Amino acid sequence: MAESDDKFELDFTNYFDRKAVQAEKVPAAERVAIDPEFRIGAAKLETEGYFVAMARRAAAPAAPPAEWKVMVVEDDPVTNAVLQKILANDGFKPFGAFDAAGLGKLLKEQGVPQLILLDIELPKVSGLQILARIRKHPDMLAIPVLILTSRAGMADVARGMALGANGYLSKPATVENLRMVLRQLLGALPRGG
Repeated sequence: MAESDDKFELDFTNYFDRKAVQAEKVPAAERVAIDPEFRIGAAKLETEGYFVAMARRAAAPAAPPAEWKVMVVEDDPVTNAVLQKILANDGFKPFGAFDAAGLGKLLKEQGVPQLILLDIELPKVSGLQILARIRKHPDMLAIPVLILTSRAGMADVARGMALGANGYLSKPATVENLRMVLRQLLGALPRGG
């Protein structure tokens, strides 16, 4: 689907009534061992020839939440599970979706997260289209969004930041790269990392 085509089903207003919805299961997140040098998205090729890691500080909540809920929107099940494991180890409460439909289901079940990690290359609807919708919805406008993708071209980065991303991290990235960008974005990690 072309990124300019904005005719897809993702009406956030319908996701805020808390009907019981089954979240998508991310396989084996508990069994994933995390090496600090592990490269997130290593199966993707570095086609652009450079690495991007940038963030601008998100508006801090009035009081930091006791538990930062983080939505991971990533279509690769292994990468999704690894990201959730890393985030859980750092004191976040992660949950994952594989596409726009899964994101909607999780909003019903989990409520609005305090942070979203968003891939650009998703099935049917791109992460940039999702980001544009997030920035148009008053209940989601201030949520920090970190784009985590294998697309590292200058045009991709510029478009993501122009649409309102708070940070951009290209894959493959190390666990420490992710933590560095999250610290820049949030000021600190929940467990002091």
